[in-house]
Amino acid sequence: MALRSSPNRDDDQARELNARRRDADRAGDAGDIGRAVEVLTEILPRYLDVFGDEHVETLTTRDFLAHWIGEGGRPWEARKLFESQLPSWIEHAGPDHPGTLHCRQNLSYWVGECGEFAEAAAMCGSLLERRRVVLGESDPDTLVTYHRLGYWVAEEGDLVRAITIIGGALKARLEAFGPLHADTLTSRHEMARRLGELGDWRDARCLLESVLDDRAGLLGWEHVNVLTTRHELARAIGESGAPDEAYRQLGELLPTRRKVQGSRHPRTLTTFHELVRWGFVVDPGAPLDAEELLVHRQDVLGSTHPHTVATARLIAHAREVSHPPADVS
Repeated sequence: MALRSSPNRDDDQARELNARRRDADRAGDAGDIGRAVEVLTEILPRYLDVFGDEHVETLTTRDFLAHWIGEGGRPWEARKLFESQLPSWIEHAGPDHPGTLHCRQNLSYWVGECGEFAEAAAMCGSLLERRRVVLGESDPDTLVTYHRLGYWVAEEGDLVRAITIIGGALKARLEAFGPLHADTLTSRHEMARRLGELGDWRDARCLLESVLDDRAGLLGWEHVNVLTTRHELARAIGESGAPDEAYRQLGELLPTRRKVQGSRHPRTLTTFHELVRWGFVVDPGAPLDAEELLVHRQDVLGSTHPHTVATARLIAHAREVSHPPADVS
């Protein structure tokens, strides 16, 4: 399907806009998400003027902006933006255009981040079939979808199937990129995490320690991917028998996440939840400082999101332990 022509196309302007878009994306990758959103918001009207509303460059810029809005801690807004943009991609670029497939990938991710894990898994499964046909089995974008399918299957609770899928994605990424590529490290991290959730926490801890060494060496101690591995490692340490050390590490991590990602970012709130949970394990009689966490999760994720429900249940359980019902027998 042909794309519509650009009404005010100027090659110099186009090159300048695309360079600024790349710089904004790099800023987001480096952790300055606010800067990425600011620049993309600023240049989007210029894309509309230079390329028009329906051109692939404008659609791509909208996707970049939606992505960084989501990464900045606004998953519901990102989801709505991708839902509104996908029909334009299909109509003006075609259903198999790489940009259309990329928009579908992003939409599935933010659907999952909003708590609809089964729907995200179904969307990834459908997309994976199409990407394998259009792009090939070993294309990096195909492998992103392969990995994400395993992630969402795990989130909906089928860990055995998830580990099979994640293992397949990891094998493909090791063969294509080697062990230290960013995508491979993501799959190594996820495999370790899910092995722990399946009950093998000691091996998970060893694997996560290896991933942390590699990620920190490449990215630095405060990169968001490193923060994610630090979080999962602390969790594995607690689950493998050292709750005090888990609590200590999470206590060190939370201020860093608040600084880097913001105090209301979903990942920050995940670390806040784990800190509260391990604090309760260490000292069940201590006051549970989780009301602020619950309010933030309700505001950011919604009251029915699985993560919000988990915090509400933790608070209810702590109250039962602290104030058991009177014996009326």
